[in-house]
Amino acid sequence: GGSAGSGLTVWRGALLPVIDLRLALGLAADGLDDRAWIVVLDDGRRLRGLLAGALRDTREIRAATLAPPRDDLAANRRFVRGITTDAVVVLDAAALLNTD
Repeated sequence: GGSAGSGLTVWRGALLPVIDLRLALGLAADGLDDRAWIVVLDDGRRLRGLLAGALRDTREIRAATLAPPRDDLAANRRFVRGITTDAVVVLDAAALLNTD
């Protein structure tokens, strides 16, 4: 386990490390229900699952439009790439893949 709040699940016949984003971002972690999602990140070398309570939509966000994360945004700011003008927190997938 790591400081990001982690666990394991079986995915495609192999163990997949899973990060609980609520813990990674310093948020309260209530119980899970059967509607939770796991988003799988793969950079060709590592696989990680990200526990997500819900998935709403996807959109393209240009890195140049991001503002730096606020100091009080999260306990583990290393996982936050920036914040959009409409207050969407953009996570750093490379940082999430490199948690141990």
